[in-house]
Amino acid sequence: MLATIPGNLMSAVVLAINTDPATVHLLSHFIRDLGHLFFETTTDPTRTPQLDLQQPDIVMLSLSGDPSLDDQHVKAVKHQFEDSELLFLVPESNFKEAVNGFKSESREFITTPIDPLILEITIDRILEKISLRKKLKNLEYTLENYSTPDPSRMVETERFIMVKQVIDKMSSFIAQIAQDVEDGVKYFDSTPYFVSIHTCDLKIIANDSSYQKYFGNKVGKNSWEIYYGKTATPENCPVGKTMQTGTVQRTTAAVQYQSGAKVPVIVHTAPIYNNNGQMELILEVSSGSREIKQLRKELKTTQQRYQKLFDSVPDFITVLDPEFNIIAVNQRFKDVFGDLIGTRFFDISPNINFSEDDFPLKKTFTDGESHQVETELTAKDGKRFNIILSTAPVKTIGGNVMQIIVIFKDITKIRRLEDNLSTLGLMFSVVSHNIKGILTGLDAGLYHIDRGFYQNIPGRIEEGLEVANLMAERIRKLILDVLYYARPRELHPSITEVDDLIDEVGRQVRPKMGARNIDFQFHADPDSGEFEVDREIFHSILINLLENAMEACMDPRADRQYQISLHAKALPDQIKFEVSDNGMGMDLDQQSNIFSKFFTTKGKKGTGLGLFIANQVVRQHGGEIHVTSAPSKGSVFTILMPKKIPTAVKTQAEG
Repeated sequence: MLATIPGNLMSAVVLAINTDPATVHLLSHFIRDLGHLFFETTTDPTRTPQLDLQQPDIVMLSLSGDPSLDDQHVKAVKHQFEDSELLFLVPESNFKEAVNGFKSESREFITTPIDPLILEITIDRILEKISLRKKLKNLEYTLENYSTPDPSRMVETERFIMVKQVIDKMSSFIAQIAQDVEDGVKYFDSTPYFVSIHTCDLKIIANDSSYQKYFGNKVGKNSWEIYYGKTATPENCPVGKTMQTGTVQRTTAAVQYQSGAKVPVIVHTAPIYNNNGQMELILEVSSGSREIKQLRKELKTTQQRYQKLFDSVPDFITVLDPEFNIIAVNQRFKDVFGDLIGTRFFDISPNINFSEDDFPLKKTFTDGESHQVETELTAKDGKRFNIILSTAPVKTIGGNVMQIIVIFKDITKIRRLEDNLSTLGLMFSVVSHNIKGILTGLDAGLYHIDRGFYQNIPGRIEEGLEVANLMAERIRKLILDVLYYARPRELHPSITEVDDLIDEVGRQVRPKMGARNIDFQFHADPDSGEFEVDREIFHSILINLLENAMEACMDPRADRQYQISLHAKALPDQIKFEVSDNGMGMDLDQQSNIFSKFFTTKGKKGTGLGLFIANQVVRQHGGEIHVTSAPSKGSVFTILMPKKIPTAVKTQAEG
């Protein structure tokens, strides 16, 4: 299946089985960038049909972590693709279990999420093995077809067999060492790994450049000479132990560099057998653990430095993997939303208004570009934020997106300011229209007074004064509404007797009701008791509701006796207040908007602030206000006030 491509690299056919979409996306781009052909199937390997691609060079199989199911899948894949190299994709949490369970099937394992650099190294190593195996088969075929064996070809065959074993052992050893030295893969390019080959009489016959750099050219020397302490003997050195036991050994030892420095190392040794099954050579691979500790210390210092920078950013920042899992957050995000590492991004807030397939997250993983969108998020304490969400890709050297950084810019204050400015403009417009109407009314009242004086008509003077008083009342109410809206006052609660409050409010509005020939009733149940309230402002709200009721009962065309009532009674934890009238009433649309800013049913006579403020004040106490109404049948406003203002509500109001 292998074909030569420019640069003497080998083009391979790679098949991924049972791999999640995000990983497939990464593999597809990365493997094709390396010049290989990539295919994938999500079919259950136990029922995989015969593909057009009969025998891929490399089969990547994702393990689920279920030993029984994974065992079935591995057997099915090995049966169908018996000549292919098998590479397992394993979640990091299941890595050790997977290696222990399937190391006899393959020595190639990669953890997910996939590191592109590790993947590239692994693929190159597998292709080298495939190339060597191909050469070996060619040699074996040639030997089988010679009538007289050629000794030189037989020696070459032996060498290829040994080289293949060395490569197989190296693949396994480097992976083991990487696990042994704690995050070893992370330090692989920065750490000295010493590789040497020994004879069965404990002589060094080959070593790599790193070995020579630290120990000198030891070819022909004894296998134990580089060691210091108890392992510096034929019996106790790592190669000696493998020679005695014939098995793979892992040894913690100390070596002495040619500079004189003594350092601890982790050593792996393994026997290499010839075609007759006899041990002929011993492979030794070791790593300096002190260098790794120093690298780890330096890395930790660097990480701490960047973490401080990361945490000092005033915006909310998260880092996501290809499955949209949060893998890092800065301190500001943690303070507001909690430490959500490991949580899916779409679970951080209940009101995220876009999905996985929407702009901008998936788009950044797809096109590798930065994107942004405006949204709302709710913090763990219930506080809502207006957010501009921006994404930035984190790419590998090959240009593939492996993570994305998500930055949340808090624009709540800006949007609030914009809303306030818009509201302020609307309020000025409403107030201006109201003042214009009031001035027109005052002009009419003054005209009547003026004409009454000049023509000595007392009735006109009285009519003009009534209009002027009405306009003065409207000015007073308008100014109070605007002042309260512009700067909501803090609560000053006190314990108030319900019947005393009802009696005070009723007596104040009764003269106005009588002047308009409205039947007005007010009373509180005898056992109404007391409640905690800002009496002054709640008194104003009841007056406002009653005045609204009066205005709803001023249609001279209606053939009815208008009635308004104010009633209060005690519930277990609340006081219920009702203001009812049989006036013009409201339709459903009016009822749904009655507590909104600047909505009014009075035309130019109202600001649309009175009921909005009433609702704000009632909720500021921890209460509720509702309305039921029907056109031409009247309205009932119901207020439920807590007998005791909740502590949380009181604290928030005071803050």
